[in-house]
Amino acid sequence: MGSALSGRIKQRTFWCPAAEREVTVEFIEVGIPGLRDPIAVTVCSAFEESSVVICRAPCLDPSYRLAGPPSGWAGWRKWRKRSSR
Repeated sequence: MGSALSGRIKQRTFWCPAAEREVTVEFIEVGIPGLRDPIAVTVCSAFEESSVVICRAPCLDPSYRLAGPPSGWAGWRKWRKRSSR
């Protein structure tokens, strides 16, 4: 049972409201399979040095991570072109 509760690295890509763009993040997740929770961000593409995460990591809360830019966001056309490649 100990190994089922151990941490693992999980990569996710999502829209970050703070960075106002799509980011790729690596989380450390713990818990049993299917119920893992992110506890830390190890890498985030929003930063020039991706391994130096200098925000408060609001993306640890799943409700913060968006599938795309919010409606009405001025840069949505540029994002949509890039994401449809």
